[in-house]
Amino acid sequence: MFAYVIIKAANAPRPGNWILERSLDGTAFSPWQYYAVSDSECLSRYNITPRRGPPTYRADDEVICTSYYSRLVPLEHGEIHTSLINGRPSADDLSPKLLEFTSARYIRLRLQRIRTLNADLMTLSHREPKDLDPIVTRRSGSTSDLQQVRVFFHIKTFLSEACVSAMAMLVAAHGMKLQRNYSVNVSIILAGRAVTGAVLDTISSPGGQEPCPPAIHVKVSPYEDEPCRACDCDPVGSFSSVCIKDDRHSDLHNGRWPGQCPCKEGYAGEKCDHCQLGYKDYPSCVPCGCNPVGSANDEPCTGPCLCKENVEGKACDRCKPGFYNLKEKNPQGCSECFCFGVSDVCSSLSWPVGQVNNMSGWLVTDLISPRKIPSQQDVLGRRHQVSINNTAVMQKLASRYYWAAPGAYLGNKLTAFGGFLKYTVSYHIPVETVDSNLLSHTDVIIKGNGLTLGTQAEGLSLQPYEEYLNVVGIVPENFRDFNSKRQIDRDQLMTVLANVTHLLIRANYNSAKMALYRLESVSLDIASPNAIDLAVAAEVEHCECPQGYTGTSCEWKEDNLPFSCSRASLAITEWMEYSLEEFVNPVNATTMQLSATCMAFAFS
Repeated sequence: MFAYVIIKAANAPRPGNWILERSLDGTAFSPWQYYAVSDSECLSRYNITPRRGPPTYRADDEVICTSYYSRLVPLEHGEIHTSLINGRPSADDLSPKLLEFTSARYIRLRLQRIRTLNADLMTLSHREPKDLDPIVTRRSGSTSDLQQVRVFFHIKTFLSEACVSAMAMLVAAHGMKLQRNYSVNVSIILAGRAVTGAVLDTISSPGGQEPCPPAIHVKVSPYEDEPCRACDCDPVGSFSSVCIKDDRHSDLHNGRWPGQCPCKEGYAGEKCDHCQLGYKDYPSCVPCGCNPVGSANDEPCTGPCLCKENVEGKACDRCKPGFYNLKEKNPQGCSECFCFGVSDVCSSLSWPVGQVNNMSGWLVTDLISPRKIPSQQDVLGRRHQVSINNTAVMQKLASRYYWAAPGAYLGNKLTAFGGFLKYTVSYHIPVETVDSNLLSHTDVIIKGNGLTLGTQAEGLSLQPYEEYLNVVGIVPENFRDFNSKRQIDRDQLMTVLANVTHLLIRANYNSAKMALYRLESVSLDIASPNAIDLAVAAEVEHCECPQGYTGTSCEWKEDNLPFSCSRASLAITEWMEYSLEEFVNPVNATTMQLSATCMAFAFS
């Protein structure tokens, strides 16, 4: 029986994501406790609600997830104290359940993510391999033990080019070479022991083989002990024997994940080894005559074909009049035409999906004052980002402030409906900081036509030095009315997208005074006839407009004024917003004039 497990780090921070496991036979292991770099990682990585603050337990055998012991500070010699008995209900009089839970003959630490400083905080010498910073090099293990080694480094994510060059010098000193292989994720094989992790540079001795042979994909999940395995694509149901090899080539939204084989029509499954829903008689897989996308049947191949609410046809294969975009995930089958109320005839837009990508002109603002502060433009390699120092903001803006998007993201963005807003945020604070507390508020706010929408009130909980890619679908279920906190409908989202005046992305995540916040790689999906992409914006409606109206949703009148300008109250709101903004952002002067014209038109 074990009462405590105490782990002490050497000359490195404590690990980020890892699992403490136990076993009686050395073969079957079960978790004692999960550890993560942030509370959000507990949910996304382990699907466990995080336990905030010092670990507490509600049951004798409860397995919790905590970020309490994954903080960056101290940088070296930090300790992790895991009490397996204290704090549990029967700690004073051990129950059989607690005795069983603390029994083990083998203990395993599954290290799944390192905790490291950002590359800009690391210092390496370029002159001699012997001068390399030991805090960096010793984390990879002893180079004298390397024969054919996969070194555990998140090189591309965490280390600068200087670090990679320095590592190459170190490897060269041992008669080996550094191979760039950023798309490969394999296990570490060090001194005969394998540890799973993301490996983005490969070190091998001359003649060393790639870790995964052809027709074998790389399993990128950090929980797999054997990341490389055969694709085993079904020769009948798949187009080829080669599957998606890693997460870099995957597209989860379109059913392309690591290990997925390319299936022929009518076939499904990771290996394309059974019939798709709506098809029968494997290996032939012929259609059932009832479209599973539009059918409400649990099994389309049995019984009469019952159509979803907004679907019709003998095979439930088309939308009813006034509806469009037949979709399997839509409980009603098809979406109602919006068309700003002037038409009920529409179809899915056939334009391909492009992206708005622009890291110039981003400002920092809050939700109270009209003041805006310029951001610092940075270029790190090919990565364009903006940054802001909290000390430059504290005396000018409220405690909650946001990145304000430039004009490329504003205006008529109806064709962004159903797409994604993607961006990456991070920040760092001095290691000696003592006033550090995580903040949480709405991550994304969109304003337009007198409405203000926001994502859920409790936003991302981001740790220092952590880099996070946030993906927000531009669909009603992801937004709420910012003021009333009520769920919105599609009409409200479309009204805002018709004339977006503000797109705000949360900037600050910590109470530390000396924090430096970064934003990079902001992209917004937009359907465009000039885009070059195979994906089509099927979520966007294309309305048949009556005479005098034009636009994908009939949002423009023939006098080239937005249809939404016809309401005086909204026009006055727009005029007030842009009048205040004009003094600090003259770029919007043209839009301000349009608002003034809208107001005059509304009263005429």
